Amino acid sequence: MLRVIQFVRSEKYGIKIPLNNVNDRLCAMLGVSSRSIDNLKKELKEIETSQEESSRRRLRSGSSTCTTDETMEQPEPVSGRPKINLSDFGKDMIRYEFHLLLAERVYPTLDRMMTRLLADFPEFPIKSKTTLSKQLKQMGFVYRKTSKIKTPLESTFFMSQRAKYFRRIDKLREEKALIFYHDETWCYSSEEKTSIWIEEQTGQGRFRRSEGKVPFLDQYSKSELLELSYAYAPEKKYIVDETAKKFDIEILRLPVRHCILNPIEMCWAELKNSVRNQNTTFQLKDVEKLVWNWLYNCDSTFISSCIDHVHVYEKNFKKADQFIEEIEDELNDDDDNIDNDSDLTGDEDEDQ
Repeated sequence: MLRVIQFVRSEKYGIKIPLNNVNDRLCAMLGVSSRSIDNLKKELKEIETSQEESSRRRLRSGSSTCTTDETMEQPEPVSGRPKINLSDFGKDMIRYEFHLLLAERVYPTLDRMMTRLLADFPEFPIKSKTTLSKQLKQMGFVYRKTSKIKTPLESTFFMSQRAKYFRRIDKLREEKALIFYHDETWCYSSEEKTSIWIEEQTGQGRFRRSEGKVPFLDQYSKSELLELSYAYAPEKKYIVDETAKKFDIEILRLPVRHCILNPIEMCWAELKNSVRNQNTTFQLKDVEKLVWNWLYNCDSTFISSCIDHVHVYEKNFKKADQFIEEIEDELNDDDDNIDNDSDLTGDEDEDQ
């Protein structure tokens, strides 16, 4: 939707792509390939043809006195419940409620998490423990057994990511550094270059490990060497980081899958909710007015409250991770022997 708005604005003072070049205009406006446009046109043509045939059948049946055995084919109903696709912000809400329980030194069982989610977000799309359990597994949570209870716990990878991030941002705040939040620093994959110019090919491929490219021991297999390479791989370096350092700027990235720690995500969520609640015409021009109206009313007080919320989230994440560190000795590492469904979900548990 925003891409369409940008395209229309870009042609305010003149047409960039000729009007008779429909495909190129649609590609630029929607950000899709020409093949996708052709598929959409084909689908539209099939729908129009089907509607014309249906109209002709109705006309024939109205003017004819005899009955016919021809009937419209009804689409077969899709069995099962519709799939629930959570946004990144929705997944972060699950992650935060999980850590909020840990911060309160309470084991985050499915019952407790389900109760908390529905109490804080009555319209949350997940309504059952079974669906919540599947979603937690997709997000990287695993079930661990303590001396008292079976409970889902998060991967140590995310805990490590948070620890590094909190340690660095706390230091920046102590140093009174100016912190600017940014959102979505990547580019769309459709806009990335997939081919580049290179020198003339030499016809020489990669060296095999047996050709002395990398020193190794004969008893190691390729899989073992790969595992060692991952363990001792140097940290990634980015050209943009090196460029920023020249201007005394440090780029600090959020932990993976933790957009809730960015106040911009809260602004996005509020903007979407505002447009959703006030949109009655479903016209693009009216949606644009609603967006601009929200932006005009977005003052420093609201932004400060979003940043304060982020500080609360950080505090609760820290408490939760500290609690996990304390109970680490009680955890049973034999995860394969734990029945993930027993004592956590039941056969009678279904989506409402």
